[in-house]
Amino acid sequence: MMRGDPDPAAASATTSPPECLPTAETLPHLADSARDAAELGTLTSEPTMPVATCSIHGRVLLTGAGVAAGASVSLVPTAIWPAIRSEHATTAAPDGSFEFLDVPCGEWVLLASHADFVDSFLFLPPQPAGGDLAVHPILERGLTATTIVLDRDGSPLAGCRGHIALLNRSQAWSPGTSASGSQTMTERTVVSGSDGRMTWPGLAAADWRLIVEHPAHPSARLAFTLTGEQCTLPATIRLQGTPLRGECLLDGEVVAETSLRFPDGLGPGRPVVVGTDAVGRFVTPPLAIGGQRLLLEDFPAVAEIETQVVMGHPQTCRLSFLTEPQLPPPAATGTLVVLALGRDGRPERAMIELLLVDAGGGSRVVREATDDTVTDVSGHVTFSNLVAGDYLARCPHTDVTSAPSRVSSHTVSRALLTVF
Repeated sequence: MMRGDPDPAAASATTSPPECLPTAETLPHLADSARDAAELGTLTSEPTMPVATCSIHGRVLLTGAGVAAGASVSLVPTAIWPAIRSEHATTAAPDGSFEFLDVPCGEWVLLASHADFVDSFLFLPPQPAGGDLAVHPILERGLTATTIVLDRDGSPLAGCRGHIALLNRSQAWSPGTSASGSQTMTERTVVSGSDGRMTWPGLAAADWRLIVEHPAHPSARLAFTLTGEQCTLPATIRLQGTPLRGECLLDGEVVAETSLRFPDGLGPGRPVVVGTDAVGRFVTPPLAIGGQRLLLEDFPAVAEIETQVVMGHPQTCRLSFLTEPQLPPPAATGTLVVLALGRDGRPERAMIELLLVDAGGGSRVVREATDDTVTDVSGHVTFSNLVAGDYLARCPHTDVTSAPSRVSSHTVSRALLTVF
């Protein structure tokens, strides 16, 4: 066995300002010295409790026979899964073996990956102090999807980014086992070469979504199915989009020599801005297919409108904006700092989501649990730009919810969440 090399680059999360640290009433053992309070995220307690550790080792196997020499193996805390933030990572030896020593006892996910094989992860049972767990992830040889990206004229397009992910991500990340004893999940991004070709090896037989982007062309989004017998991914994908031409009206009158903005013209977050001529006419470059939002940049009080862009010949449309008085949106300037603790009062790394309580006492998710909502090493995560209201913090992994916390405009509130 070989000793795993811990990855010192632990994931960072937004930490709370010093004034947001919990008070002595919420954490009796917090140090109250000015020096410790000024040091962001520092928590001290007396006496210091030893951290219980265990060992995890095994061998990365291949379906049928053989070992996966050189496979990447990492441990991710179950509480922050599916965020792929490796606190412990290593590379399998030539015989496929790996070992993690002095791992804090708790719930972990073991992730194994290797070129041309489907990523595999296993939910590990918690171990007692001094425990020694043997686990053998099995990598299944994956399928391959290939396509060629073309420009509007049909020429191969180099430098395209093609990102694929399972269509049903939530099911992919759930606990369970496949026939080989592992759950699988893969997300891959590749870049097309001079021939426009993009190839994704090591994929599972499943439904996938694909996003293809290029800086100078509209993006393409499509879904395809990959099985052992067939692949519904088109052999070629043309990034051609469709131009729009037409005239722009405001309250029935033409809007001359102004700017018309398509915030997602080439794809999400990739705007296109065109101008109208002296009689309000405009022509856009090819736009991404699908719904497009439009705004008049010189008339911020005008509500945005939408139009549909479909594949085909250049479309002609009339864009009619109306001047309507609008109430200003509620101020979204409140901040909520969540502190996640374990039963022993120690800070915990956890993925947190935020819910807003409505007038009827129900709640809805307003900030989903993502890689950006993982608590830092001191157990804090900060949610900013919140509208005034009552909020609940929840750890989806344990389904534990905090007490309601009132957030007001231009204020900082805090919530305490015991996740285990």
